[in-house]
Amino acid sequence: MKSIGKNSRQIRIKYFFGTDRVKDKEITIIYCPCPTKDMVADFFTKPLQGVLFITHRNTVLGISQDDMALYRKQYEVYNIT
Repeated sequence: MKSIGKNSRQIRIKYFFGTDRVKDKEITIIYCPCPTKDMVADFFTKPLQGVLFITHRNTVLGISQDDMALYRKQYEVYNIT
């Protein structure tokens, strides 16, 4: 099979590597439906607003909503608003 472009051969190798592993039952692919509101990557790619923004911001920063008051107080020292 002839490659169309210089990168298409690499893509084909990776595709068939994965499909061969599934066919040989070496790996199993499980689809886990994830609602879009739970996708943390949206924080970096979409303009989120309200509760969704706060939820993802806290996840990325590794803080809980209860820690937010302490977090704000810590950064008031630097006059960051």
